[in-house]
Amino acid sequence: MKALILRSEAESAAACAQALINKGFQVLCVETRRVAHALIQLDTVDLLVLEERIDGQLTHALALSAERRNPYASVIIVTDRPGAETDELYDLIPCLYGVIGTQSSAALVSQLALSSTENFEEAQARVRRHASRYVDEDAHDDAWQMTEQELSAEGDEHIGADFSDTASANAPDPLPDAPNAFDEAQFVVFTATHSFMQAGTMAAPDDATRSAAR
Repeated sequence: MKALILRSEAESAAACAQALINKGFQVLCVETRRVAHALIQLDTVDLLVLEERIDGQLTHALALSAERRNPYASVIIVTDRPGAETDELYDLIPCLYGVIGTQSSAALVSQLALSSTENFEEAQARVRRHASRYVDEDAHDDAWQMTEQELSAEGDEHIGADFSDTASANAPDPLPDAPNAFDEAQFVVFTATHSFMQAGTMAAPDDATRSAAR
């Protein structure tokens, strides 16, 4: 079994590493997030002991990276936060096995580490539980997207129908066919006259006007 330790205090890291070695672990002990991330990408880690903050930055992403490489990996978070404030971590980090204080003994870390790797059935149940949660979330997202698409399509149909009805209601009366004897200039006069009549701004031309147009 391979363990990765990321602690800000060298003394605490060394004590934790020795306790894990005594339990049969191969231990990688690092001091920076960058080196820890590189090791996670290069190798499969079964256990991570991570201080929650290193140089003011959270280490949650390292735990998630390790889980992507090995779904059965377990994580122990070392933090100063009280227990009531750390409950959310179990939702944020599916592979989280336990949370301990910064003053916890190396012996406690080693006991948790051994328990997390020996209980393979619990690890399998955890993986299945989180996998089903992801499937449910994906199904919910798909259903939501389908509902949005259906509503959008239905709205487009209503908008199209309303626009068609409105356009039909507001459409002007069709122009009567122009007599075949009209030339192009006479047809323009006829069209303009009809438009003004439709708007009510001009009276129908009398016979003298028609004669003049001819």
